[in-house]
Amino acid sequence: MDFASRICLKCRKTGHLPANCANERDWQGARDPFGWFFSPHRIDFVNSQRLATSSICERCQALDIPQMLRNPVPWSSSQEMVRQYEQGSDSIHDLGEVSTTEFLATCPVCMALVALTPSPDALNDHILLLCDYTWNRLAGENGTKLDSPEKRQYAKCLLIALEPRPRGLSFYIRSHRGDALTILDNQITNGETLGGRKIQIQDFNINLCKHWLDNCDKAHGIACEPEFTPELSRIRLIEIESRTVITYPSSPCRYAALSYRWGGTKQTNFQLGDSIGTLPTTIEDAMTCAQKLGFAYFWVDSICIEQTNETHKAEQIDCMWSIYRGSSLTIFALSAPNADTGLPGFRSDQSFQPQIEVDINGTTYVGLMPTLSQYIWSGPWGSRAWTLQEALLSHRCLYISDHQLYYECEVVQNCESLDESRSWAHSITPDMCPDPVHWLTWVMEQNGFGCLRNLLDTPTDRLLHWGQKVTLYSYRDMTEPSDALRAFDGVLQRLQTMYQKGFFWGLPLEDFQWGLLWQSMWPPRRRQGFPTWCWAAWQAGILTPWPADKKNPHRSPVSFRVWTSKGGSLTCIFDAKATYNETDQGAKDTLLTTKQVEQVFNIARFQDVD
Repeated sequence: MDFASRICLKCRKTGHLPANCANERDWQGARDPFGWFFSPHRIDFVNSQRLATSSICERCQALDIPQMLRNPVPWSSSQEMVRQYEQGSDSIHDLGEVSTTEFLATCPVCMALVALTPSPDALNDHILLLCDYTWNRLAGENGTKLDSPEKRQYAKCLLIALEPRPRGLSFYIRSHRGDALTILDNQITNGETLGGRKIQIQDFNINLCKHWLDNCDKAHGIACEPEFTPELSRIRLIEIESRTVITYPSSPCRYAALSYRWGGTKQTNFQLGDSIGTLPTTIEDAMTCAQKLGFAYFWVDSICIEQTNETHKAEQIDCMWSIYRGSSLTIFALSAPNADTGLPGFRSDQSFQPQIEVDINGTTYVGLMPTLSQYIWSGPWGSRAWTLQEALLSHRCLYISDHQLYYECEVVQNCESLDESRSWAHSITPDMCPDPVHWLTWVMEQNGFGCLRNLLDTPTDRLLHWGQKVTLYSYRDMTEPSDALRAFDGVLQRLQTMYQKGFFWGLPLEDFQWGLLWQSMWPPRRRQGFPTWCWAAWQAGILTPWPADKKNPHRSPVSFRVWTSKGGSLTCIFDAKATYNETDQGAKDTLLTTKQVEQVFNIARFQDVD
C-alpha cells in the first residue's frame, strides 16, 4: 500500500491512514460535517486537484463515473430517493468505510471525490456515491417532482453522502449538501440540459447577471416586477452618478437595494443632500455592481436612513415592506461578515473560490459548489435576523457568495455553475400555464419552492406561511434583543394581505389560539420587553403549531388554557374546552366553552430561565 500518496479523509493530507491521524483540530465532522465545503483548507486542496495531471487509478476507472452520469435516475422525487435508499438500491454505491477506502493524491478523480466528501464523524462511516438530476440543485432543499419527459431531460450530477448520520436531516438533503460533479454543458452529446459551466474565478460575471435579469424581464411578466407603493415617496436613495442622497423621484424609478451584515464597521450619519464620499467596501462594491447592471439609483439602510434620527429611523423601518417590494433588484452579500469585507470579483485581492475540474477520458467535469439553500444556512448573511425579511420581500435577488453567483426571482433559481441556456424550467412563461390566474402556484409545482421563493398570497395557507417564517427567523441573531419584532415587521406587513386584522405581539389575531401554541426546540433565553407568551420573548429555535387541517384550522378543536405561576406552583386560571359544533351547512367548526378551574402542579423540578 502506497501510504505516501494516500489521502486521509480526516485531515485531507497524505502519508497516513485516518486511524493514525494525529490532527484532532481538523476532525470537523462532530461539529459540522459540511463545514469542509467552507474551509480555507479546501481552497488549497481544490487548487491542487485542478493541477493534477496523473493517470486515473484502477478503482476510479472501474467506477466509470461517466457511465454513472449517463444512467437513468431511478427516482422522480426526493421521497422516492429516500425510500430506495432505505430499501437498498443498486443506484447507490458504497465505496466502503472511511478507515479502509483508498483515495490517492496521484489520481485526479480520487482528488475530486475527496473534495466532494463531507467531514466524517467516525472511521466506520460509509462513503456512498449516487447520482441525481442537476435541477434539484436549484429546486430547494426538498427538490421537486420530475414527472414529465421534459423535466427528466436534465443532466445528472454525482453526489457523496456519509452514513450513518443521525442528524435529523433526510438522506436526500444530506446528499445535496456540499458540492457535486457534472459534465460541462457544451460537452453533452445525449440531448440532456442544465450541464455544468465554468465559474469566472477572478472576475465578477456581470454579463451573466445581465442575462438573468433580461430573461426575467422578458419571460416572467408582472410576477417579478417591483411594486410601487405610496410609502416609497417617503424614502431616500443614492443617486449613483453624483453620489448624493436624494428623495425618491416623483415618478416610479428602478433602483437596486443591498442586503448585508453591518458588523463592527464604524457608522457615519448621512442626511438628505449629503455627498456620500468613500463608503465601506461591501457597499462600494455592491453599488458598482448595481451601476454596471444599469441602475441609476441605489438603496442601503446605513446611508438612506439617518442613523442618529430616531424618528426618521422608525418611519423608515415601517417602510421596509415597500422598500424591498419596490426594488428592481436586491443584491445580497452572502459571505461578507461586515460592511468592510467587500465582494469577490471586484478587487484583485478578492476572487471566487476554485471550482473542481477533472478530465475523464477527454471529457471535462466540473463542481457545482454548495447550493444556495446551504449557503444561506451556513454563511454570515444567513445568521442575521434583519436580512430574512429582505430576501422574502424582494422579487428579484442576486446572491453573491465566495463560491459563485446565484439568482432567484419569483419563478426560478439560477447559479453560475449550471448552464441554464437550454433548460426547460428556465424557459417557461405564463402562456404555458393551463390556468394563468394561478400562474405562480403552477410555477411552484414545476420548479419547486427554491430557497426563499415563497408565495405569500394564498389565504388558505396563511397559518402555514406565518409559522414557516417565524421558524426561519427564530434561528437568526440580532445585536439588540429589543429588535426581535421590529426586524420581522416587514414580513408581518406582507402577511397582512392574508391576515386583515393584523398581529398582536407577532401572533395573528385571526388564528390567535393557534399562534399561542408555539414551542422552543431547546432551552430558551429570555428577551426582556415582550410578554412571556410571545415567541419573540425567547431566543431559541421556534416550532409553530401544525393543525390537522392547516387550510382551515378552525375546523379542529383547540383546548385553550391560561396558567399563572405563584410560589413555585402553576395554577390554571382559565380553561377553554373545544368541541365540534355542527353548523347549518353541516360543516364542523370550533365551539369554545370556558369555566374557572384550579389545578395545581409542582414545578420545583424546572430551572428558572434567565
